[in-house]
Amino acid sequence: MSAKLKGFLKYYDMVLFDMDGVMTSEQNYWDIAALTVWELANSWRYYGDTDFDPDAALRDVAQIRITVFCRDKVIYRIKDIGINNNWDLAYITLAMRLKYGNFEEGYRYLQSPGLDVDTLYAHAAALFAETTGRPEADCCRDGPVWTACMHCFQAWYLGSGDFSGQFGMPAVQPGKPSMRSREVPLLDNGQLRTLLAALRDAGLILGVATGRPDLEMNIPLDLWDIRPYFDQNRLVSYTCVMEAERRLCLPEAGIALPKPHPYLFLKAALGRDFPDKKILDGDYEIPYRVLAVGDAGADILSAHAAGFEFLAVLTGALGEKSRPYFEAQGAEYILGKVTDLLEDV
Repeated sequence: MSAKLKGFLKYYDMVLFDMDGVMTSEQNYWDIAALTVWELANSWRYYGDTDFDPDAALRDVAQIRITVFCRDKVIYRIKDIGINNNWDLAYITLAMRLKYGNFEEGYRYLQSPGLDVDTLYAHAAALFAETTGRPEADCCRDGPVWTACMHCFQAWYLGSGDFSGQFGMPAVQPGKPSMRSREVPLLDNGQLRTLLAALRDAGLILGVATGRPDLEMNIPLDLWDIRPYFDQNRLVSYTCVMEAERRLCLPEAGIALPKPHPYLFLKAALGRDFPDKKILDGDYEIPYRVLAVGDAGADILSAHAAGFEFLAVLTGALGEKSRPYFEAQGAEYILGKVTDLLEDV
């Protein structure tokens, strides 16, 4: 006997899932982001003046994360503003650390009224330019400074050796162990598979719209054997964002496609093979009733900008404390966790 789904799902043809905070845990990613900032700020290979020991840093990761993200308050605040990508989290946090000399001052800046995504990206670029002496164009999101942050993060995720194989160049810091083995499911995998099977069997098209790049999207999909439940043309990741931005020269125009921009959800709804320029030009029709599922402010802003209804789950950074925010933003549905879409779980 198949599992029973919530009744409101009959109104939809397609369900698009964010990953982190919905199906996958964010804890390992936040640890990696903290190690990235710590290394970049302290190592003589980057902006510091000390010899960096990756093994020692990994042993101290809990305290490093407390320090870098001010007991995770920086993470929560940046998510509140609408940025939900861990490369950007590291980039912005490092920019403030280099300017203000400590992490608490950076957090105080984040309390400034009226901050939005574009303002925060612009401020980070200006701070990097001021503190490093590099042209501001080099310091903008997607520029060389941001790319170095991203590469440092990826070397922690993959390990220095596998980073070299993946990116075709040596990691700046040798000897990093891989942290991808620390990936853990946010939910019971049996319940998640039951949910996905029930949705598929009910005729719903399933997709993913995540801020992870392809590699990190694919690892849990394959490791947990949930890939077969999804339409493979609707597995959309940050890799699509980077390719579209580069192909269409969007950074030069000051256009960023990560959430809260609607691009990721639109790309997933239309299909990975749908032309990006048509998405940006609004030259498309979506013949489906789409429900987007996410855990963060960037998710609901992106979904509503795409014209999709939104299901908020309270398994993200703030848990139950995020309910008032989602209510204020007009979330069509709010559940404790994504498997609550099943009536009998």
